[in-house]
Amino acid sequence: MLNKKKKMEELAKTNTSTKLKYIPAFDGIRGLFCIIVISHHLPALYFRTPVAIAWETLHAFFVMSGFLITMILLKEKAKYEFKEYTRVFYLKRIYRIFPLYFAFVFFIVIFGYFTKNMKAFEALQLWPDIKQNWGYLISYTYNLKEIFYLVNHRSPILAHLWSLSLEEQFYIFFPFIVYFLSLKNLRRFILFVIIASPIIRALGLYYLNTNTPETVSGMPEFDKLSYVSWILQHNTLFQLDTLCCGAALAIFDFSWLKKPLMWFYVFLSAFIILLVFNGFSFMNSGLASNFLEAISESNFMGYNYQPIYIFSLGNFLTMLLILVTFEKNNPFKIFENKWIIDVGKISYGMYILHMFVMAIYLLVLKKLHLIPKLDMYKGHFFLELIVVLGYYAVLVFICKLSYKYFESYFLRLKDKIEQ
Repeated sequence: MLNKKKKMEELAKTNTSTKLKYIPAFDGIRGLFCIIVISHHLPALYFRTPVAIAWETLHAFFVMSGFLITMILLKEKAKYEFKEYTRVFYLKRIYRIFPLYFAFVFFIVIFGYFTKNMKAFEALQLWPDIKQNWGYLISYTYNLKEIFYLVNHRSPILAHLWSLSLEEQFYIFFPFIVYFLSLKNLRRFILFVIIASPIIRALGLYYLNTNTPETVSGMPEFDKLSYVSWILQHNTLFQLDTLCCGAALAIFDFSWLKKPLMWFYVFLSAFIILLVFNGFSFMNSGLASNFLEAISESNFMGYNYQPIYIFSLGNFLTMLLILVTFEKNNPFKIFENKWIIDVGKISYGMYILHMFVMAIYLLVLKKLHLIPKLDMYKGHFFLELIVVLGYYAVLVFICKLSYKYFESYFLRLKDKIEQ
């Protein structure tokens, strides 16, 4: 156990003291990445984010979360003894994360119950999912449901909540690791996880691929390799390096890395080459009729065991982006755009609510006979543009109201914890 003087000395050796201040561009990254992830779920052709980009952008959120949480933990470790350290950290997390999440779950349960016999909502599979998986929803283990019961009821309104579960599971044990390990040993641990994770993914992928039946019952869109890759994607154990790469930004000195922007473009180029290669592979396999559709639908889930290394590539890409953003002359001015920063501030609410708002928005358009079918506009550029812009206007409006009149109350309570 370290005394307070030693803790302060270790804190001074990290990036926390200089980077814990508010940086608007960080909210800008969150805002743009939130739009990229949400756009993946749009029933559109021209404005739907390709699968591979959406997956890696979601990983980027994990990296950013690992970075911010580690900085907060190091600061609180220097200030408090263990009992107060855990109390402050977990209360802050509860005030930030729980209110909107559980309010949404409560609302969805009520909504699902009263609409379970309505034909208009039948396709959403909401009530069957709630009835079967409510335990996973309230315990932040929905990602485990995705692993073990993927073939059962899975409502599109709830499907995205697995990623929040994964993060919460990380929060359970990581604060203890930060507190009880010295800075030297913490750096060793983080480095070990980052290096070992691709090996663990390779072993996991090999084991699952060897022991999974050729036909995955109930999931015709998944071949076996894609199915087991899906399991890796939703398993906290196989995503630890994603969060630890963010932690590395907080505890390692990266001043030795000259020209991070150049390296960012090198890793980005590698990612784009892999994406294009996968697009051609999808076309040659008959899984897409044209290259645009191939790029949109191609993924890194199963092809050539790519989850082993593509996760790491995405992690390093995000790390470099954050390092570039923190430079005085940030070349990515889009992250400093006021509108994008505002979206970043409400990104948590947007992520939780976006699938429900999307479902209701499209149903209303159909009810008003503005679109004959829920995806009737798909493939028509200007119709897609109008529908998508309308959707984001509604979503941002709702989430701004949620942030101002609901979330802000708990954020104020959160800020009072240390006062």
